[in-house]
Amino acid sequence: MAELRELVSFGFKRPATHGPFSLGRAHQSFAQYVKMSTGELSAMRASYGSLGRAHKRLGNKIRYPVKLDTLQYAININATVADGIVKLAAKEFGLSSTFMNGAVAVSSANGDLGRVREAFRHYVRDWSTEGAKERDKIFAPILSVLKSVDPINRSDTSVLVPGCGLGRLAWEVSDLGMFPGFV
Repeated sequence: MAELRELVSFGFKRPATHGPFSLGRAHQSFAQYVKMSTGELSAMRASYGSLGRAHKRLGNKIRYPVKLDTLQYAININATVADGIVKLAAKEFGLSSTFMNGAVAVSSANGDLGRVREAFRHYVRDWSTEGAKERDKIFAPILSVLKSVDPINRSDTSVLVPGCGLGRLAWEVSDLGMFPGFV
């Protein structure tokens, strides 16, 4: 309970360690994206390879090997984005990683593949054309209410944006002339 009180208090300071919500952990996770994803894909391929003939026939019928190849392609595309994030974070926040042959060498014990994938999904939802339909469904009612605020009063209006993903709704709120707050 004390930890919860500390978390919601205004004076809360996040630890500098590689804890669950640290910048260092995020950096490590993005740096290890290819290693972790490729390892997971290898395990999927090995598992498929160990199936009996009847199950493999069924897998071929539903094009499972093609799906695994598509996953490999997606990993390669996402790797470019992850690498860019790692390099930008290192530059902007003074984080360091050991680079060997263009790859980041870090301990796999500190990576969180689920968080990296979640960030990629937020990026698609918040900033891509593919996410426009979902954004419209979620953001339109909120923005409609905020647009009803008299433009003269908007600069004095603060809007709490909880769970703001990668900031698109906060950006839209700011674009209306209001001050977005984050949780």
